Amino acid sequence: MHSTTTQSPAFSHLVSRLGHALDSGSYDNFREVFTAEASIRTPGGEQQGIERIIGQAAASHDDYDVTQHLFGDVHTEVDGDRATVTANAIVTLVPDAEQPEMHRMLGARYGFDAVHTDAGWRFDRMAITPLWSRE
Repeated sequence: MHSTTTQSPAFSHLVSRLGHALDSGSYDNFREVFTAEASIRTPGGEQQGIERIIGQAAASHDDYDVTQHLFGDVHTEVDGDRATVTANAIVTLVPDAEQPEMHRMLGARYGFDAVHTDAGWRFDRMAITPLWSRE
């Protein structure tokens, strides 16, 4: 099958839903972003299966009062019912909301493999590559 590059809103929407779930602590919403068997590789470790992914997200983010994941440059290559998606992110992590000046920022590249399911597009693999950080 022929691969096509697209700026499909479906993939930008999935990336946006991921960021919103992380920033709101609504990790159960990952079920609408990832397949049940998805795998992830992040600075916090590697996991497979939606329950373990939800657990790792909570463990990595619940120590912060505020997180903000800003995604951009979403690029997609579609090949039938499979797709490869990349996005750049700037993430701000604030341990204490009463001291927002004390925060950590990092830049990362997110890579995803997506599959079209009966429920629509879902990610079945995610890998985060850290690019820089500032304390």
